Amino acid sequence: MKLACSTMQRRMTARGYNKISDFMGGVLNSQFQQEFSDMQARFEQNGLYVCPEILNLSLTTKSKYSYQLLLQCWSADMLVDLVGKSGLRFRSHDEIQATSLDGGRKPAALISVLPMTAYALDDKKEATPFLLEFPVRLGVEGTLEQIMAFLQSINVAGQFFGVRGFEILSPAPSKASFKKDGKAETLQLNIECAAYLRI
Repeated sequence: MKLACSTMQRRMTARGYNKISDFMGGVLNSQFQQEFSDMQARFEQNGLYVCPEILNLSLTTKSKYSYQLLLQCWSADMLVDLVGKSGLRFRSHDEIQATSLDGGRKPAALISVLPMTAYALDDKKEATPFLLEFPVRLGVEGTLEQIMAFLQSINVAGQFFGVRGFEILSPAPSKASFKKDGKAETLQLNIECAAYLRI
């Protein structure tokens, strides 16, 4: 449990929140908006463009629990960074386009923040949750080696993202993982990863 929640705990501490209660009660919507704006700018610097229809999150998203929006933002931001470091590339939607910060129209990256899941020890509806899960779906492509590099990067000391599932869209790689021309095969897949917070 400690390892599973270490990623968000570390990010909270870096932002000056040493107690979960202070974080849950102290985050303002304006803080989420600033973090979202910064994240979107970083994405676009790396050629990634997001739209609310796919990301399920935007600058105007509202919630009475602003800390949950912030955690969703952090989850997407950190996972996108790890995808880039692994060498994987994001796929884009075939039809939906995103509006960039400069007003242009660009293919929307397949990055989706999924609804938060709350886990409780009791199945009763009014039971108090003890763990929150913040999943993100990533539509990526790359070689088998790059996929393995990403999977290794999400579970290291001080950082953990659970893998909720994945779907390979392109044919499975050959045993050699290379095409006839000697180049590594490119696989397309959707993968769902999640960050966690114990409350």
